[in-house]
Amino acid sequence: MSWMFLLSAGCFHSESDTPPVEPTFIEVTLGDAVATGSAESPLPFSSEASEIAISVTALNNNADPVDFTGTLTLNVRPGELVGLPWVEMNGSTWEGTVSIKNGFGPTRIWVSDEGDLDVDSPRTPSFAAGVTEPIYFEIPTLSELNTIDDPETNQLDGEFAEIRCEDRDVRVSAVGSNGYWITDMADAPASYNNLYIYTFSKPDPSIVKGARLNLLTGNDQEYLGTTQFSFPTYEVTDDPISETPGALEITADHCDGWRADANALEPMESALVTLTNATVPTSFNEGDEDYSDYENYGQWPVQPDGSSCTFYVSSSAACPHFKPVAGQDLPAIHGMLNQVWDKWILVIRSSDDLPPGFCDAKAGGPPPRLTPRKRPSLTRRSK
Repeated sequence: MSWMFLLSAGCFHSESDTPPVEPTFIEVTLGDAVATGSAESPLPFSSEASEIAISVTALNNNADPVDFTGTLTLNVRPGELVGLPWVEMNGSTWEGTVSIKNGFGPTRIWVSDEGDLDVDSPRTPSFAAGVTEPIYFEIPTLSELNTIDDPETNQLDGEFAEIRCEDRDVRVSAVGSNGYWITDMADAPASYNNLYIYTFSKPDPSIVKGARLNLLTGNDQEYLGTTQFSFPTYEVTDDPISETPGALEITADHCDGWRADANALEPMESALVTLTNATVPTSFNEGDEDYSDYENYGQWPVQPDGSSCTFYVSSSAACPHFKPVAGQDLPAIHGMLNQVWDKWILVIRSSDDLPPGFCDAKAGGPPPRLTPRKRPSLTRRSK
């Protein structure tokens, strides 16, 4: 036992002769004037950049300031860094401002030594790291999460995120076979206040239409253009079941707006909508691209009265025996508004979402053969 200890001590003594890689520690402090909020009184969630003053000090193994020349990496968790993700040190201390946005909950700015920007730099990184005290931000509402100019992303895309529920009226608006939709009823209709929650299989029995959530977290992602949470954690309150908002009507005017502005329907994404006076296009026959998509995925085209723009209806899960035919008129179609890149799709919840008797009809022959749509990677489509 003594011999083993002496051998270990000898090895340690030999290694101690090697100069340490500096910095051993990194100290990061917030400027005196920085507003930090608190857990009880957080700062508002903001998608606008905030300038945060920080001081970065390189320390040696005795925790004393040490002169250091090199690049240190900046990061913020959770949230998003705006601007260059590094600082150039030349001395023991760097002082400046860092721009951040979309912080939520306790948010910290990180500084770490991960090596210089110059790949030819001979400097060995120490991998030391330092972090500020937390800055407390409010959790975003559904509307704050979704309101953004780019329709193919959202404020927290790629984050393991949380939705503000505890002091809001977030209700289950519809339940599907592998997920459910929610609406923040504290906001006005069509105000980006809806979201799809993907649960991979039938949701928990507590998830029923009108149930109120007081907790929701999950992986925030854009799936084929629609914002959704996957791998969710949620809690349902024992509040009474409530009526959820009625359907938003989509008309030919919406089509005209959609053609002029690709974002025109974004505020209604994942909301319950009604499409009135729609017709299956006369071109919907074998050989047509939409007909091929229908055979593969079960989604079929409709056009509102007086408009040439096309919406799609996904009815194979709720109405597996219904097959649309070219020229068919539908006085009203209800469904949850979904997006697949440049296509807007009404997801039918039950037979009640189509005109009476349509789900029982077998016009045109048997239902389509469906090829399951593969869930792609989370890489956003290039523009």
